[in-house]
Amino acid sequence: MNDDHDSWDFYPCRVDDRPASISLNLRWAREDVPAALDTLYWLRIGMLDPADHGMGTAAEAERLHPVEDAITDGAAKLGLVYVGRLRNDDTWQLVFYGPPRHEEGLEALTGAAQLDGRAFETGSKSDPEWSYFQEFLMPDAERHQWMQDRAVVAALEERGDVVSIPRRVAHWADFPTAAARQAFVEDAAHAGFALESSSDREQSFSAQVFRTDTVELGEIHDVVMALIELAEGHGGEYDGWETSVEKPS
Repeated sequence: MNDDHDSWDFYPCRVDDRPASISLNLRWAREDVPAALDTLYWLRIGMLDPADHGMGTAAEAERLHPVEDAITDGAAKLGLVYVGRLRNDDTWQLVFYGPPRHEEGLEALTGAAQLDGRAFETGSKSDPEWSYFQEFLMPDAERHQWMQDRAVVAALEERGDVVSIPRRVAHWADFPTAAARQAFVEDAAHAGFALESSSDREQSFSAQVFRTDTVELGEIHDVVMALIELAEGHGGEYDGWETSVEKPS
C-alpha cells in the first residue's frame, strides 16, 4: 500500500458528551479495503496531562506524537494499517486494521515505548466491514462540511488573507427544477443574499448567490450550513463557495 495515497485530516466533535478530536486517513473512505484487513485493533494510552477538556495539552501532544510515530511504524511492520486517532476523555487512542492474531505484537510494541508511566490498554475484534471506521471515525455530513470549509479558509490564509475582513462571498447551489431554484433564491434574499447568476443544464438548474461576510471559520461555516439547509429544503444541493483574497491595507 502506497503512502502517497494517504489523506489525513481531522475534525473536532463530541464523544460521550465530552470534547473530542478525531484524525483519520480518508484514503480508506474512497479505496477498497483489502480483505485480509478484517480485524480492528485499538491502543488506548492514558494521558498524564489531559487538560480540562480531556484531549491533552500541547505539552502532552508533544510528548505523545513521537510515541505514536514509533508505535505506528512498528505496527506497520506487523501488517497493521494505522487508520485513525481519537483524543477524548483523558485518552489518546490509536486505531488499526489488520489480519487477525496480532494482539500480542501490538501490546509488545506499546510496552517497549517510552510512555513515562502512562497506563495503556490494547484490544481487538473482528470487523470485516470496517464498521468502526465507517460509522464512528468518519465525520457526519455537518462535520465533513466543516472540514471542507476549513480547507478553503486555510488556503486563503496561506495566500495572506485576513479572514476577519468582510467581503463578497459567492455560493452555488443546484436544483432539479427552475421553480425550486426560484423558491431558493427568494428565500435566500430574505437572509440578505442576492442573485449573481443562474444557468440551466439538462435536468439541473443552478444559482449563484452572494452576500458580504467574513470568512472566519466559525462564521462562514454557519453561513454555509444555513444555505445547505435552505437548498435541501427546496430539493437542491449546495455546491460550495469562493471569495477574493483580502489583505491588509
